[in-house]
Amino acid sequence: MRARKEAPVRAYEPPSPVDPLDAQVGEVDGHTIYSPTSSRKIAPDAAVPAGNVLSRADRWMTDAVRGLNQRNAAFHWWATAVTLTVDEVVVFPVPTFVGLALYFCAADPALQHGGQLLMRLKDDFGALSLIEQALKLTFCRTRPYVPKTKPQYAMYAEHYSFPSGHTMRGVYTAWLFADPALSPLPAFGLSPISPAAACAWGAAVAVSRVALGKHYVFDTLAGTVFGALLLWYSPLPTCGLYARMVLASIFTLEVAAVALSPTLRDQMRLWPAVAGIVFFFWATMPFAAGPP
Repeated sequence: MRARKEAPVRAYEPPSPVDPLDAQVGEVDGHTIYSPTSSRKIAPDAAVPAGNVLSRADRWMTDAVRGLNQRNAAFHWWATAVTLTVDEVVVFPVPTFVGLALYFCAADPALQHGGQLLMRLKDDFGALSLIEQALKLTFCRTRPYVPKTKPQYAMYAEHYSFPSGHTMRGVYTAWLFADPALSPLPAFGLSPISPAAACAWGAAVAVSRVALGKHYVFDTLAGTVFGALLLWYSPLPTCGLYARMVLASIFTLEVAAVALSPTLRDQMRLWPAVAGIVFFFWATMPFAAGPP
């Protein structure tokens, strides 16, 4: 009877440490996606052919900015602070409540007008968000990083990347604050910001979105173009009551659709915040769009 051949005994080797932030979290069209804080290279963009020169340049620039964010803690905190200046959580409530308080409580007519302009700016942000959603649903570009945990989205199409909504709002707001005819700053005894400051603010927002792994570089360039065009070549900053009612109605229908759909509610966990924004659209609209 043949003796059973024993397998060689190997010395115990402890498992190599695995960075939990480097974990694979899914695939998009066969491309591996890693967490936003992963040190891995970004996944190829499935929406653009891999051999496309622009696509390769876009990914290379995005990877470079993202790498700087991972290596430098100060840069990371700077990017986080800058992106909050145009984040939905900030840009909707602040103009709403400050504008309402000034409009109804200030004795100075100039301050009341400043409050009105702030409420109009909040309505403009809502219109920009609707345009952002339409563009994202048109291009359906996957974000460069997908978080390991379920993202907390507030609006439909936020899981798409092109264009950058934060950059649209940042550029729009920066140049509105620089325009003497549109800026709310003179109502508070302040001068409009300089064009250089407007450029710096818009560029900082764009860089912060790439650094935090939310967008490709080309997403932010598109957001810059759309934000500037909507300010300078659309009636958005000065549109009247009926146009704003149409915009608010679209948002209202969207919120109603989400509220009635368990699937959409699961995708957009922060939808009650949008419902609150819609309520204040209707509540403040007569004052925002009325005569100064």
